[in-house]
Parts: sequence; structure tokens; C-alpha cells
Amino acid sequence: MEQANVEIRLLEQQIQKEVDDFETLRDTLQAREDTIGQAVAKEYNLQQDLKIARMEQQRLKDMVKVRDARIEELTPEMVDGWCDARPLDDSRAVQLRDDALLVKDKQIADLSQQNLKVCAWL
Repeated sequence: MEQANVEIRLLEQQIQKEVDDFETLRDTLQAREDTIGQAVAKEYNLQQDLKIARMEQQRLKDMVKVRDARIEELTPEMVDGWCDARPLDDSRAVQLRDDALLVKDKQIADLSQQNLKVCAWL
């Protein structure tokens, strides 16, 4: 009888150890699932940020095209100064050219900044 009680206690101890091992394993798996879930959520957010950045980049490219076309319209036709009847100090044309160059410089700076941001997101 005592032999049976000892065996029962040993079996109960083994069962308790296996239950403890199972709970530890379950907790470990749950922690890994949580980590994976967080990584998936982060990846999704980064994908969304990238999508938004690409849309913004395309929007800016379209704006540059429109502005380039407008600058092309505003840029006076270039002619040889020796053959032109206009005076050489045509200040309005020079002012328009200078304004167009300033706008172009700003566009280049803006696009460079946006490209750096997109590269940083990638």
C-alpha cells in the first residue's frame, strides 16, 4: 500500500512538472505571438507611410512639371543681343528670368528635401 502511495505521489509530481512546463511553454509562445503581432503592425504602418510618401512624391513631381511648363511660358525667347531691336536693359524680361530661376532653385531644394525624407523612410 505504501509502495502505491509513493508511486502515486511520484506520478502526481511528474504531472505537476509537466503542467508547469506546459504553462511555461504556453507563456513563451504567447510572448512570441505578441512580438510577431507588433512586428506585423509596425510593418503595416511602415508600408502605409511609404505609400503616402510615394503619393506625395508623385504629387510634387506633378507640381514641378506644371511649374516647369509655366516657367517655360514666362521665359522670354532667347535672341542674339546684337540683332535684337530691344534695348539690352529690358528689365521686365530680366526680372521674369530671375524670378523663374529663383522658383526653380526652390523647387530643386524642396524636391531634394523630400527625396531625403523618402530615403530616410526606406
